[in-house]
Amino acid sequence: MIVNCGGGLSALAAENRAENKIGTGGHDPLKRCTTFFRSYYAREGMKPIRDHCCCPTYLIALAGHWICILGAVFVDDVVVQPLTDFIWIGGYSCSDDRLKSMTRILASLGAGIAELRQFYMNLSFHDSQEDPQRFYPFIRQYTLGGQVVKFSYQDYLTQKTPEHAKAMFLATTETEDGREPRRQIVVKFVERYNAEAHRLLATAGLAPEIFYSPTEHPDLAGLTMVVMEFVDGKTACQLYSSLRLPPSISDQLKKALEILHENNFVFGDFRHPNIMITKDDRVRLIDFDWCGVHGEDTYPASLNDNRDEANGINWHPGVERGGEMMKEHDSFMLEGMTPRFVRPPATAPISDARLGKRKARALDDEEDETIRNKG
Repeated sequence: MIVNCGGGLSALAAENRAENKIGTGGHDPLKRCTTFFRSYYAREGMKPIRDHCCCPTYLIALAGHWICILGAVFVDDVVVQPLTDFIWIGGYSCSDDRLKSMTRILASLGAGIAELRQFYMNLSFHDSQEDPQRFYPFIRQYTLGGQVVKFSYQDYLTQKTPEHAKAMFLATTETEDGREPRRQIVVKFVERYNAEAHRLLATAGLAPEIFYSPTEHPDLAGLTMVVMEFVDGKTACQLYSSLRLPPSISDQLKKALEILHENNFVFGDFRHPNIMITKDDRVRLIDFDWCGVHGEDTYPASLNDNRDEANGINWHPGVERGGEMMKEHDSFMLEGMTPRFVRPPATAPISDARLGKRKARALDDEEDETIRNKG
């Protein structure tokens, strides 16, 4: 579906590709949709649109009696996410519930396409400057103490690879009257987050201050937005690799775990990458995505359970995908970070030369004593 944006430019609001059946025709309708979207907006003539927005588009893949709806954006790369699974649309004569469900999905799709059409028709190209925010999520504000705080994204805080797919960004708050100073914040979007445990450690100065986390269930396509203080420092992984940590650091970590465990929480992902260390050697735990209640909450099904010595993680033997989270799991990980105390020898070691001289003197003394006895 093409929308006239004015100035001779046409945007793509929705695109569909169809096959007779799944697995026929030698083409994947999902890939065909993605390829067309990429080629359409990658053209030189589309640069004005790319410079002013992220080119949001609905992709509709049809394969026989099956349909899948996806959302696509063109930022620094093409990002495509499924909004539905493949859904059977072959007929619902015997199921009112399925008919109503499909009707709601198509009605929502129609409303979304209409909104996109309006978005593109209102797109202004009078400002020749690019919009740097087009590379980031559309949410750019949160509520703190009843006040709306607006912010602008600055950069990604994680590597943009499938292995590091967390949506976590560095941002800066904006001020309208100039009375409040701008501050750097971290904005992350996660499936689960334990804000209560985070606030508990933040109060003790062992986690960044948390500014926003909704108390209700995730409402952003299954994600929750969390906003917290930016900590100027480095991770324990950057400073110490996987080595044991110095006592000044491990003592603070022990205190953090004591606070969590006293309140029946398990941190869960207690590893070097989730420990921030400031320039004055203060510890901040930074990742409460897994944190849960002892004996109740479980580890994610995506947990990396590779325990290979070279590339794996030395988890407690009881840690497993979907397994119950226990306090001893945290304690086990802390033990692996704690420096081992080796008692120094009571006296300096004696060299071979000195030891030889002592033996010689002892033999001489023994010989003298024998001579005296004979005399």
